[in-house]
Amino acid sequence: MIARKNAPIEDYASVPVGTLRQRVRVLDAEEMRRLIAFEECYGSRHRVLEMLHDRLHQLEHGAVPSRSPSGQAPHGTRDQDFRREER
Repeated sequence: MIARKNAPIEDYASVPVGTLRQRVRVLDAEEMRRLIAFEECYGSRHRVLEMLHDRLHQLEHGAVPSRSPSGQAPHGTRDQDFRREER
């Protein structure tokens, strides 16, 4: 079982559903899996789970985590450089 404090987004339970889509765009696939597991344990909101699974699918098929418009990860997420090296 996942502890409530282990969601990859700080204060996840209080984030309005309307802004959640943007907040999760900085997460990588592993963080999305953790967030899905967290939502399944503590929220089980069908609409949210659908959105999270859609984003995980995008990540697994080549999408990369994005940066916020300010260039910073949203409050409570890992602040990493997600830029891919050119191949």
